[in-house]
Amino acid sequence: MSRLLHGAPPGNNRSIGLGKTVQVISLLAHLKESGKKGPHLIIVPCVYFRSGISLAYDLHSSSTLENWVREFGKFAPSLSVQTYYGGKDERPFLRQGLLDALKSEHRWDVLITTYNLASGDPLDRKFLRKIEWEV
Repeated sequence: MSRLLHGAPPGNNRSIGLGKTVQVISLLAHLKESGKKGPHLIIVPCVYFRSGISLAYDLHSSSTLENWVREFGKFAPSLSVQTYYGGKDERPFLRQGLLDALKSEHRWDVLITTYNLASGDPLDRKFLRKIEWEV
């Protein structure tokens, strides 16, 4: 935990499944208990897989996002977690709902999205820049 509190990355970034998710969730729960309630942003990576010789994107990065949400529910149920993921026509409503919730008593602590959304459409990038993230 102290590595994370002092800015060190959680473990070996090349390792898969060694508890980095739980480390990050624990850090965010600790920050909330310390008075830093967020909002915090988690951008889940696109998963690569080996297909013959070339590497390809996993088009189902929503499953990675869903795994993060499930792990938050298990290990830090006191954190309010929202996702930003959906079709292009759905996202304007998601953006407005998430911004409205930040200003209400139903404020969320953590937003999880995918790398593709965070780095893709200019409207998605603008939305994510508009929020004052706790760092």
